[in-house]
Amino acid sequence: MKGRSRRHAGRARPGQHASSDRRENCPSAHVPRHTMLRWAAEKNGVQFAMELSGHSNSNYIWRYVKPSDEQKERAVEELF
Repeated sequence: MKGRSRRHAGRARPGQHASSDRRENCPSAHVPRHTMLRWAAEKNGVQFAMELSGHSNSNYIWRYVKPSDEQKERAVEELF
C-alpha cells in the first residue's frame, strides 16, 4: 500500500477498473458466452448466433464469432 491511504486501499485508481487485478487471475464470465456463441455460429450460422445472443444490432455479434488463428490457417490450407 505504498503511497495510498488505508481509506483508498481497496478502490481503483482513476482509469483503472476496480476488478482489474481479479481479471488477470480468473476467467471472465463472458468466456463461456463467447465460446457458446462461436460454436453456435459455426454450427448454425451467424444469424442464429446473433438471435441467440439477444443483440438487435449485427455489429455486436462479430466480437463473439471471430475465427481463431488456427481456424484461419486451416481455411487457407484447405484452399490448396
